[in-house]
Formats: sequence, structure tokens, C-alpha cells
Amino acid sequence: MFSMKEEPERHTCIDINNGRIGNNVNGTSTDVISPYAEYRSRSPKKKLGISVIYYMICMWIASFCSVLANDWVPDKKFHPSLPDIVFDNTPILPHGNTVTDWLIMCIVVLSLAVVLSNKNRLIIFRHFFCSICTMYLMRSVTILVTPLPVPASNLPCWPQTDGSLQSILKATLTHYTSASITVKKGILCGD
Repeated sequence: MFSMKEEPERHTCIDINNGRIGNNVNGTSTDVISPYAEYRSRSPKKKLGISVIYYMICMWIASFCSVLANDWVPDKKFHPSLPDIVFDNTPILPHGNTVTDWLIMCIVVLSLAVVLSNKNRLIIFRHFFCSICTMYLMRSVTILVTPLPVPASNLPCWPQTDGSLQSILKATLTHYTSASITVKKGILCGD
């Protein structure tokens, strides 16, 4: 009959520590440098720095789009807010936005405490920044393509800019530095 000769298993392995790819046959490997070796060898702090820069750019874009949308909000007199069964039948809380901002800040502080106590904090922060940035970029596009009327008539909206690039950038800087938290001017109603 036929005698089957067993061949040694061949595995292609990637060594994540140094980015080398080798064809492992019986424990021997060839040294072929992966094209991604440089990216893998980059320190976690550099990767976090790149994601923080990406975060800052995306937040600037989101603030800019929010200011533009605030300028494009239809007039309350001619375009009332859209009907909503829940909001029409619940009482309006005068300080609802302020309470919401404080709750968000408390959640952020607690989340930071949890992440800072984790040993993989740099990886968690990097993933957090990248996912938040991607969501805010999609949100910016949505804000620009769907101008809606002001949700409620009692909301104090930011004053609209005069349309010049300088006033739009000044309002964007104010919104960006306030971390999108409600300031004394009110809220951006196109947001």
C-alpha cells in the first residue's frame, strides 16, 4: 500500500515585538522585515500623540461646522420647532442644559479615574481619541447637510455671526475652547 510520509507543518508567523516575518519550518525562520515593522516599533506615546492631534483637528472641524450650522438655522418665527409628543408633554427645565453639562463632566472625571488606574491606559486613550474623532467627523457632515429648526423656543441661541471668515473663526475658537459646554451666550442652535 501507500506509505504516507508526514511533512512538517509550515506556519507563516509575524513576530509582533520586532515586526519580522518568517517562514517557520521546524523552528527555523528567515529574517524578512515587515513593511509595518516601523509602525509597530513606534512607541505608544508617539501613537497617542498622533491620536491627540487627530482629536484636536476633528474637534476644530466639529466646532467650525456647529458655528456654520448656527448661522444657517431657519428663523423661529417662520419655522417653528418640529412637533414631538414627549417634549410637548413634559415641563421645560430652565437649567436643563447646565445640569446636563455638569453630569457629563462628572462622567468624564470618573472615566478618567478608571482609565488612569488601568495598566493599558495609553492604548485605551488612543482608541478613545480615534473613535471619538471619527464620530465627530460624521456628526459634522450630518450637521451641515441637515439644517433643522430650533428644537424649542425657550433655548437661548448664540448670536449669529456676520458671515465674515474672521467672525466665524472667532466664534469657532470660543466654542472650541469652551469644550462645547454651554456658555453664557447660550447654545449653538444648529447643532
